[in-house]
Amino acid sequence: MRKTLLILAYISATVTNLLFAQMNEHSIPFYMNKDGHIIVEAKIEGIEGSFILDTGAGQNVFFKKFHNKLGVRKSCGTYSAQRSTGEILTVPIYYSEDIEIGKFSFKNQMYSTYDIDVPNIDGLISLQPFKKKL
Repeated sequence: MRKTLLILAYISATVTNLLFAQMNEHSIPFYMNKDGHIIVEAKIEGIEGSFILDTGAGQNVFFKKFHNKLGVRKSCGTYSAQRSTGEILTVPIYYSEDIEIGKFSFKNQMYSTYDIDVPNIDGLISLQPFKKKL
């Protein structure tokens, strides 16, 4: 009986560790700011920033001040999007070689820029990069 309990305890601990290992593999550290936005820390080509995780965004948006830290880039065209207010925006498209969010790494990700200054926020991360990861 004692041997059976030890085996069950070992199996339970092993399964629990495996479940947590899988959960950590697919988890992203985040926090909620005072405005209720989900904030994720990311590295864009090695440059750290704080981004709103925007589940409704069609693509990533880096605010102009952060975009300028990435160096001069040539636009690959334009993208038209509609804000939640209904306003239509046409913004330039760029590509980022590398985006790291938690344990996730994304290559050649499209993003746009927008000239707005939001304290402590460098842009928006959409769900688009995660489509093939989860």
